[in-house]
Amino acid sequence: MKTELLNWQKECKKNWIDNQCRGIVVGSTGIGKTILAISCMEHLDTKTLVVVPKVALLKQTVDEIKKELNLTDEDIGLFYGNKKELKRITVAVINSIRDMQVDYYFKLIVLDEIHNYGSKTALNFLKKNQFEYTLGLTATIHREDNKEEDLIEIIGKVIYQKDLNEAVNEGYLSKYELINKRVELTPEEKDKYYKYTDDISKGIRYFGGLEQAKKYLGHNNAYGTTAKQMFDSIQRRKGLLNKALSKIITVTNIVLKNREKKIIIFNETIEVAEEIKNRLLNLGMKVGIYHSKSSNISAIESYKSGENNILISVKSLDEGLNVKDAEIAIIVAGNRTSRQILQRLGRILRKHGDKVAKVYQLYCKNTVEENTISKRTKLLEDSAIIKGGDEE
Repeated sequence: MKTELLNWQKECKKNWIDNQCRGIVVGSTGIGKTILAISCMEHLDTKTLVVVPKVALLKQTVDEIKKELNLTDEDIGLFYGNKKELKRITVAVINSIRDMQVDYYFKLIVLDEIHNYGSKTALNFLKKNQFEYTLGLTATIHREDNKEEDLIEIIGKVIYQKDLNEAVNEGYLSKYELINKRVELTPEEKDKYYKYTDDISKGIRYFGGLEQAKKYLGHNNAYGTTAKQMFDSIQRRKGLLNKALSKIITVTNIVLKNREKKIIIFNETIEVAEEIKNRLLNLGMKVGIYHSKSSNISAIESYKSGENNILISVKSLDEGLNVKDAEIAIIVAGNRTSRQILQRLGRILRKHGDKVAKVYQLYCKNTVEENTISKRTKLLEDSAIIKGGDEE
């Protein structure tokens, strides 16, 4: 190993070895879980399968393994798309290998972002392959469907935990400012927002709650029609808030004031991401974009190299992107889960000198987004330097 383990990594590795080299590590994004995993691989020195959830993370993982273990491209197998290589160390995308029986060849499996592998097909892959040694990595093990219990049963117990607040306060992650930017809807947007909200409220009263309404979706009767109308209004309201004009203007202004810094802009829709990209390009900014319909790995590489200093993403890069000198995150919109905000923070909190990162959260005044922002801020208040309202 070229990198010396941090104290937390040494303690965690000991726990893993003491547990017969099996188990799950729950650690904040950015604290060095990949380095820990590579050290565990070196310890066992056996045939190893490393599984990642997305192609975007595969090259990054391969590069780190090569660097730490002094290996070449020829030493590492790739298993995704048209590449089907099984070598002593192989890195695979889960969707490419989930139908395979490979435990006859590999003794150790390393599962990056293990919380992603709770689907039926992923669990079937893990159940039918009886790996002697296991290591799962995640920032947040909990799943909405509670399938983390299945993962723990197969891979092993949680052997170590270190959350975001601990990681920042103990110096494993950079300090950061949390800046909540309140914006106004236009009069036309407000009219639409109140109409959608009124439709949603009527539907909730009619059915007695969202869960009850879900039961009627797809029914070919008046109940089914009413339920569909209500959920359509929920999606339209969410879309309206995502693409609020004042959010797009505010993003542009933040970028212009920080044009020399490395910035990641997180969105929920491709439409908004593309509009922000076009606005910034027209202003002469160096911008790359990555989303499900434009899975352009070169955009990530250009951002890492500094050719572009702005990277726009739609969910695809919530996990895994490792750029130590990223300084600013702008969250245009997000969901209500704690996992998403913790994962997004991990993109900019990796230690890089005495960097103090900035996280901008945009939200629309007097809307349901105020409650979401309040919950996120409370989650982060023990680790962040909080700046609210309209502070820059």
